[in-house]
Amino acid sequence: MLFAQNLLALQKKEKAIPYLEEVLSLIPTLRSEISAQACLERARLRVADWKQRKAHPTDPEIQKAMVDFKKLTLQRTLANEPIHLEAALDYIALQTELELPQQQISKELALLTKAKHDFESAEDLLSKDYQESRAKYPQKTKIYEGYLRFIEACILCCQAKQPQSEEAQNKLRAKAKELLLQIVDDRIHPTLTARCQMQLERFL
Repeated sequence: MLFAQNLLALQKKEKAIPYLEEVLSLIPTLRSEISAQACLERARLRVADWKQRKAHPTDPEIQKAMVDFKKLTLQRTLANEPIHLEAALDYIALQTELELPQQQISKELALLTKAKHDFESAEDLLSKDYQESRAKYPQKTKIYEGYLRFIEACILCCQAKQPQSEEAQNKLRAKAKELLLQIVDDRIHPTLTARCQMQLERFL
């Protein structure tokens, strides 16, 4: 996995794929951090390749990427975070991009709301284990809580784009901006900080 990550860092993406595939064949369960990371990187490479080729939304590779993102989201393990949270956000971004432009904000809002509910849930065995693990992994819990605050900020950004008074929109934007800036100041995780900065540039 380390060799594959080095290749990715060197922008040798096509050479990294066989190594990612090998990791996933040797460790098929996505509850392992190594295999979960390999699955996430493979899905991201598929999305990058799809965008570069400007392929159709029904392209098999993009469909495989969506399956990988979804599996990572469903098989989440707190000890692996932020891998599963990143997969959930990548899935939302991809699904939103595939939607018609006039429906993208409502689609993103619906998916973000569902993701927040799912990650806060303890309704099934995997979700219950995920929540109970928070007592064992305080640092991972901070990452989890930071990402949930980020998702809440993204929800506020989407809500600010909904038809309503300018005053209501401004209040939502201000609340989202305050939340995003707090997360940046907390420096919980570099990937989360980067997402917050991108969201500030995108919506605010």
